[in-house]
Amino acid sequence: MSLPCPSLFLADLSGNATGLLAGKPVGFGLVIAIVVVADAAIFGLVFFIFLQQLTKARAHLQRLAEVLNFSVIPDRRGFGPVQFLPTIEGRRAGRDVRMFSYLLPFKYVEGKRVTVRTLRPRKKNKARAAVEIGFEGNANFILEIYPLAPALRFLVERALQTVSTDDPGFDRVFLVKSNNPELARRVLTPEICAWLDEHRKGWRRAVQLTIRDSRVRYSERGFFSRAEQGERFAAMIDFLAALAARVGTARLREPVSS
Repeated sequence: MSLPCPSLFLADLSGNATGLLAGKPVGFGLVIAIVVVADAAIFGLVFFIFLQQLTKARAHLQRLAEVLNFSVIPDRRGFGPVQFLPTIEGRRAGRDVRMFSYLLPFKYVEGKRVTVRTLRPRKKNKARAAVEIGFEGNANFILEIYPLAPALRFLVERALQTVSTDDPGFDRVFLVKSNNPELARRVLTPEICAWLDEHRKGWRRAVQLTIRDSRVRYSERGFFSRAEQGERFAAMIDFLAALAARVGTARLREPVSS
């Protein structure tokens, strides 16, 4: 099959433009041009919306920091209006508290979890908003609670044991993993299970509760672009601080192993 010479192809494009004005069928070359222009317009619109959401998230975090009397720690990555979102941190009930956004999936480097904060949600790597509270004691204890969703199962560390609670309804919707099932069952009181289940009912929140490296972390989808999300996170600090205290002071017959 022979290819048309360039002069014929250019003449065809010229004819297509004339045909478009005359109401005649449009040729392949002009269709490609229209598609490219449309894609550029859509990309520009999406990028504009993204910048608006990023600006809202930054303003919401700043307002939260003022209400909670926390410090704002800027992230210098990025440039101009697409600079990464800051972390806000402070102390509540004698404990270190941080709020930030990060990007799934987690990565482990030399046995430590490394997370990357993100600008926005992506189709494969979802942005998540998190509140994290530190504690002392039982530093080797690990507890991971995820919704029973195939998209999140890759996050669960395979070396951990599956834990069944005394609540069949909770076990139907959450996957619980721990390196110490005894302590995990003591931590997961009916109050904690009911609290997690209540927060799960929000639209596509995909809530997670993790205890690792002497930190309790609650996270869900989003990156603080909605004021409602930040307000809920601020309201749950005292509850999570009490959980951190319970984990840090728990005593077992056998020491927690890593």
